[in-house]
Formats: sequence, C-alpha cells, structure tokens
Amino acid sequence: MNMKRLIIIIAVAVMMAFSGSGVFAQLYDIDDADSEMHDIAVALSNVFGPNLGGMSFIGEPVGYSFIPRFEFGVAGGVVLVPLEDVTAGTNLDLDIGSLARLPFPALAAHGKFSLGRIEIGGKIAGIPEIKDKDAGAGISNIVIGGKVRYRLLNFKTFGLKGGASVGGFYEYMKGYINLTQSESIWIDADNDGDADDGEIINTAGFETNWNAHTLGGEAQANLQLLIFNVFAGTRVSKSFGKAETVVAGTTDLVDHSGLGLVAEPLKPIDLSISEESKPDGIDMFLYGGAEVKILILNVTGRVGYNLNNKNYTIDGGLRMQF
Repeated sequence: MNMKRLIIIIAVAVMMAFSGSGVFAQLYDIDDADSEMHDIAVALSNVFGPNLGGMSFIGEPVGYSFIPRFEFGVAGGVVLVPLEDVTAGTNLDLDIGSLARLPFPALAAHGKFSLGRIEIGGKIAGIPEIKDKDAGAGISNIVIGGKVRYRLLNFKTFGLKGGASVGGFYEYMKGYINLTQSESIWIDADNDGDADDGEIINTAGFETNWNAHTLGGEAQANLQLLIFNVFAGTRVSKSFGKAETVVAGTTDLVDHSGLGLVAEPLKPIDLSISEESKPDGIDMFLYGGAEVKILILNVTGRVGYNLNNKNYTIDGGLRMQF
C-alpha cells in the first residue's frame, strides 16, 4: 500500500468514525445539524490536540545514548492515537469498533554530531502535503526539531560497551487533515411513489489544523554486546499549541418538478462551526528498543508510550554511524 493511499484511508476513517451518515441525514434540519456538527468539531479536535506531543516525538529512533562522532539516517513510524475519550463533552454515540486507535504515520531524516561530551542533532519528520481531489481528502504534517545531549558516562569492558546521557530538545510541528463528502437524496414531494420531484444535495466535511511548540528533556542509556544494542529512556515534555477543527455543511434544494414542489419545510442551510483542543498537562514517555550494528550501518526499532495521553509511538530506521 503506498503512502498516498494510506493517508486517504486515514482521512476517510476519521471522518466516517465521527459523522457516519448523521450529518447528511440531518443536514436539512438546522437545529439537529448545528448541534451534531459542534460535537463532531469537538471530537475531531480532541483526536489531535491532546496528542501533539506524541505526534512530534516520532522519527528519531537512535539507539545510542551518545554518538561517537556523527550519524545520519532515515526513519519511519506511526503514532497510535487513542480514541476512547475523544467524544468527552459531546452527545456523540461513537462506536469505534476496531478503530480504538488511529494510526498517524511519519517519515523522517535525522543527523547528529558530537563535540567532547556534548552531542548536537536535528531532525525533520512528518508527511509532505498529499491531496486526492477524487476522494476530497488531503493531509500534511511537518516536524522540525533540535536536540542537545550531555554524556554522563561511557564504558567498555569484557566485550560490553554502553553509556548514559541527558539532554534537552525543542520541536515545532504544523499540519492539517481534511475531507469533504457529498450526497444526493431524491425527493417524492407529491407522494406519487416516484422520487423524481426534487433533489437534496448535501455537502459536509471537516478540516483540522494544528500547530505546536514542544520543549522538554530526556535521559537515555544503552548497552551493546557485539553487534546487538539495547536502549531505554524517558522523555518529559510540554507542548504549547492547539488543534482547531472547522466542520462545514451546506444543503442545496433542486426542484425538478417544474411546479415548485420542493420547498419548505425543508430548510436549505449553510453551517460552518469551529472548535479547538489544546495539549493537556505534561507528557511523560517511556521508550526502549533494540538495534543491530553491522560495520557503520545500524538498523533500529523503538517503541514509546505516553503515560499522560496513552498514545504509543512505533518507529524504526536505518542510519550510518561513525
């Protein structure tokens, strides 16, 4: 499955999970539509807002607590965002089924170099802007981060070597996801058994935009035996920013009868509702992984868990380390 198809599936899954057919069915009832669209906007913002710290963590699965000289590499991963609490404060009855966690992917490139006991590095991660006009969907996300680490210890004995370090980091992230869908409903206004008198054309969709500044610190240790290396660490961060969702819906009534049969009580509407959600509290991650080092090539896998928002991060990559 290529990346474009995966992103479109994610966009469609997000929209259908929260709107189902409810918006379309109620779009010509302005009171019901207004209330439900507010709830959908809240829920969609809740998917991303509290998880901005986890979304920016992805893309740097380096398994050494301190790089000997320098490294550069590529990575890919996914943030698994929990959905069980996103409808809090709404009247939505969401049956998430197998969609208990939303996978949000990312690709990345990173590099680091060391000077004495100081290590400096950076990364660029996320997904480039992808649009599909046929599906009415689009997505983009970019994370730019920098990090400084201090080597606490480094040892080598009896075939084992390892170390530990502490550091601080800053990450900036900006992105969006949107989806628009249309539906046509034919009307039997004169009750003659033929739904050919008119047409209700409903269009509904959403766009969620997010941006965040994340600052924090981390501690990491690693232990290597021959070509196998294991590592573990913790990351504490605070994110400043928000996710804002605009959910919009329009209804057009088309009279095909030529007799003006399609009119009130059907009410054409044009709604645009905005809601936002912000990161909540301090994010504390526990993470760990393993890698294989063959000459200068490292193959790494890492798993992280956010104790605050219960999102998981899974990433892996290849790098050249000298």
